[in-house]
Amino acid sequence: MSTLPATTSGWLKRDLIAALQDETGLPVNHVIVDLASEGLPFDVTVVVANQTAASPELVQRLKALAAEGPRRFIIVVPQDDGEGTAVRSARDRLQQLLASLGDEGVVAAGMIGDPDPYTATLNAVQFFHISEVVISTLPETASRWVADKLVERVEKAISKPVEHITSSTETVGA
Repeated sequence: MSTLPATTSGWLKRDLIAALQDETGLPVNHVIVDLASEGLPFDVTVVVANQTAASPELVQRLKALAAEGPRRFIIVVPQDDGEGTAVRSARDRLQQLLASLGDEGVVAAGMIGDPDPYTATLNAVQFFHISEVVISTLPETASRWVADKLVERVEKAISKPVEHITSSTETVGA
């Protein structure tokens, strides 16, 4: 079992390790992890993309970031409207990007996020220990995310670097 240090772990305050041992009759190995002071041995980048999820511009940028040093990527693809076909197409875009990154040896995992890209981004930032955020959009003239000032809103809401990648509409359609 992995917990936070005793000063901050609710599990240790409830003596969950002893309870687990008593309930199962099995030995429990306890590992203490203090991400706040120790950090991770790699950077974690949250990548938020929808229509541009598998664009060459985004894949190339993520490859370049991976080449800078140990890094993991968490890909968030907001679903379009919550309907079944929107979830399937978001899942298809996510799988295409994960496959492209995997082919390049880049370690990444992904999830379908809230339909609102701002909420999807903040949810990921809240739940993961991250180093930065990359937001991929269509060009300014074609992007609802740019019109809604998503990048600026995320920059104001979090204390981590936010990078904006623009993909051309030609490469997205391809």
